[in-house]
Amino acid sequence: MEDFSIEDIKNNVSTKPLRSSGSNIVTHRLQKVKDGYAYKPTLLLVSAYLLMFLIGLLLVGYAIFKIVTTNSFSILKESYIMTGIATLFFIVGIYVIYFLCIPIKFDTSINRFYRSFNTNHKKKSAHFKDIVALQILGELVPNGESNENEYISYEVNLVLQNGFRINLIDYAKLDIITKDTNTLSTFLNVPIWKV
Repeated sequence: MEDFSIEDIKNNVSTKPLRSSGSNIVTHRLQKVKDGYAYKPTLLLVSAYLLMFLIGLLLVGYAIFKIVTTNSFSILKESYIMTGIATLFFIVGIYVIYFLCIPIKFDTSINRFYRSFNTNHKKKSAHFKDIVALQILGELVPNGESNENEYISYEVNLVLQNGFRINLIDYAKLDIITKDTNTLSTFLNVPIWKV
């Protein structure tokens, strides 16, 4: 095992956010699961994306129904805007459902963290022993074209022995982020570095 100094890592690890934007809603919550801890999507997030998917599905279904009942593709020509929007909602809905299913887990059965379907993903997983700290960063996120509606989003990253960071979660509720990060700090027996 390599020799490393926690202070050296702390002084040299990047303090720039890993993600260029944040969320102004709570997207995931930390939950105790059978074999560790996992971040699960919130009901608000799931509902919003499920609604988007269902709207797309209904509009695509309506277009298919019209094609079948009229035995013509003229509906696609006549309402190409509706068909385009329906297809866009449907595709985005499928992508988001896939995104929501990606596990974010601290798995005690294999002593690893992963934010991927691949538990050994090079950039999205780490062995517990390689995690030396949890990093909380705040960033000002513009909301729209003007800066009038800016908000602060907080990003939590895992810091590894080699100084590499893995993004854990990112949203605007510092009290919830702090509570969940404290739980993980105790679970992993690592400090929290607030920037």
